[in-house]
Amino acid sequence: MRLLFYGVALVCLALPSQIAAPEPSGWALTIAWSPDGETIAVGSSDGLWFFDDAFNVVGFAATPQFEGFPPTTMDWSADGGLIALAINWIPFYHQDGQFYTGDFPILIVDADSREVIKAIEFPRPSSGIRWHPQERLILVGALGGPAHILNAATGDSEYVFDKETTGGKRVTAEAVCWVSDSVAALFAANATYVVDIANDELLHLIDRRGNGYDGQAADCNGNGGAINDIGNHHDLATGQISRAYTMDNNFTMGDYWRHVLAIAGIAYSPDGAKIATNGNSSLCRTAVFDGRNHQLIAELQGSYARFGRHYFRDSIAWHPSSEKLAIVGQFDIRIWDAETYELLQRFDGFNAGYYNPHPKARQAGEPETPRQREMRELRCPDFPASMLFKK
Repeated sequence: MRLLFYGVALVCLALPSQIAAPEPSGWALTIAWSPDGETIAVGSSDGLWFFDDAFNVVGFAATPQFEGFPPTTMDWSADGGLIALAINWIPFYHQDGQFYTGDFPILIVDADSREVIKAIEFPRPSSGIRWHPQERLILVGALGGPAHILNAATGDSEYVFDKETTGGKRVTAEAVCWVSDSVAALFAANATYVVDIANDELLHLIDRRGNGYDGQAADCNGNGGAINDIGNHHDLATGQISRAYTMDNNFTMGDYWRHVLAIAGIAYSPDGAKIATNGNSSLCRTAVFDGRNHQLIAELQGSYARFGRHYFRDSIAWHPSSEKLAIVGQFDIRIWDAETYELLQRFDGFNAGYYNPHPKARQAGEPETPRQREMRELRCPDFPASMLFKK
């Protein structure tokens, strides 16, 4: 196995070796469990790390194509052979407010060799990636551009949903998911588009005008339903939409995160029975809801500060059995039992605090600004168990 670092190559021979496994580094933003449940992939600013569920390092893939930016969206192929990862637009802002204008590649990593085998050039930052349920095709949302379906082997675009809204604007997809083998759901800021890819037909336009935000987060439950970032439930078969009420109908799932306008990350468990959500750091917790009646089930300890919900869209990962839940944060990674909500594992190996690979130019030795210091030092407190709800 070859382990690549920036300008450093370590060769691990098949024979016994004194070379130790690399120490995880960088700023981690994304996490995803392999389809067989044996491996956890964590995307950081230094590369893609592979762990077992006890957080032993089992592999590493360098991602120099990202120039030190951490991936913000990631997904395993259904067969577990490949991982696709890309960068959203928020990390591309320099500290001085200038927009980074480099390329926005989508990287394909071989899960066995732990190497980047394909870098697909993409014209826009990728707001969401989902592999096809059966084939090695990738559904990609694009901020400020149309959604694509890309061939992972060739990098070619096999389908583009390049339509106009009633207002004459092009449809953009800020979150995406597969409804079936041939139907996709594209979540824009103010509408959801259910598209028959095979026939290039718009099946439903679910209007949410006035009820969406830039940086839409959403997920599908695998049974024709979806939840978006303000707690709207979508019936993707009929095109109907309703509020997802919880806690004896006193407030909605979106209301739980009202102080941050919307949910930052949302993920159905593979069996569709539960929904894990997170929001801004001020609440310092992850909330788990019942996937059917939307009742609050549990609140889990938060461990990090988020500055911008775009950063943490894919920070929640369910085990394929739905029995465990992994959450990557700015300061650690935690694995929870999804039945008892007891903490099973905690890993603190990644760098914490403020991260910006392209800081504003300043003279050597110049001190940090107050904002830099605040972002680097702020952590969530450890709450006593009595302050976290468990049904």
